[in-house]
Parts: sequence; C-alpha cells; structure tokens
Amino acid sequence: MRPETKIAVPWAWYLGIVGVIILSAVFAPGGVADARIIAGPVLVACIGGGVALLISSVSGNLAQMHPEVSQGEVLRRGALLAVLQSSMGWFSFFFSAALALAGLRVNGRVPVSSFELVAFFLLFFALAWVFIRTLRQGCAEVDRIHPVEEGASPLKWGIVYHNPSDARVFVELEDSGSTVINMARPAAWGVLALLVVPAAFIVGLVIILS
Repeated sequence: MRPETKIAVPWAWYLGIVGVIILSAVFAPGGVADARIIAGPVLVACIGGGVALLISSVSGNLAQMHPEVSQGEVLRRGALLAVLQSSMGWFSFFFSAALALAGLRVNGRVPVSSFELVAFFLLFFALAWVFIRTLRQGCAEVDRIHPVEEGASPLKWGIVYHNPSDARVFVELEDSGSTVINMARPAAWGVLALLVVPAAFIVGLVIILS
C-alpha cells in the first residue's frame, strides 16, 4: 500500500443496506413502510456511509496531513484505516439486517415472545463481539507488518493509545494528565466490549420498540 493510496468505500455493503430497507418496506405489515422498521437500517446506513466516506477521503491525504511522520508511519496509519473501513462495511450491513428483522418481528401482528427477544439480544451481542474481535485481529496484523517506529507517537489517528511495548492497560498521558486505555493490550478489548455490546443492544432495542 503506497502512502497516497485512497481506500475505496465498500459500496457493496452499503448498497446491501439499501436492499434491506427496501425489503423491510415490502414485508412490513400491510405492505406499508413503517418508520419503526426502517429507522434502524436508515440510521446505520447514514452513520456507516458517512464514516466510510470520511475514511476514504482522509486515507488519500495522509502524507499531506502528517508531513512530520515517516513514510513507514503513514503506511501504518493507512493500514489501520483499511482495517477499520473493511470491518465497518460488513458490520453495518449485518447490524442493519438484524435491526430490520427484529423490527419486522416486534411490529408484526403476532406478539413477540420472550425467547425471541433473548435471541435478538444474543444476535446483537454476537455481531458486536465479532466486530471487536475482527478489529483486534486486524490491528495485531498491522502491528506485525508495520511495527511502531521508535520515537513515533503511540496514538492511533491522534486519539487512540496503542503501544505494544507498554504493559499497562490504563495509561495516564504525561502531556494532558488524562487516563486512556492501551488498545494494544488484550484486556483493553474486553473493556471495549463491555461498553459497545450493551450500547448496541440498547440502541437496537429502542429502535425496534419505539
């Protein structure tokens, strides 16, 4: 990957979300598009698509945006963005499909059972867990191919602390005094999962029950 390489938007995944929205409208009770059913996929498409466009735009100008870093560091940052772009694409599609399926079932004519609600919770949990695991594996692979250069900033994208040589999970930054999570440590991904999984479930539950 060259420093100026622009990461393409995975349009196939987001066009798939458009298909999910259309199918949700077609199979909605009475054949009428219900905002309670399509709101979730529409929201995911807007957020995911916006993030994908931003990543694509930033990735083509990394060298110009960060002239102070070496070419190796630019390659590393580009590889990390590529991991995020790929993961966001498939996660956005499957998460929107799960929201649509849950919305159709909850807003259907037959009352939803407790067993089905638990199944939807497990589905959201599984998607969030696989997403986090994929990101972690992708970052580990980038660390192997493009290790952090000596003297380089341990911050990914300027905001995420990632330092494989630091054994601490919670790190207090000397320049700001704030405490951050070292995402190079396996335990940090567990902390992230505890934050992301309940949030994903609550968002999905609010959307399909609203």
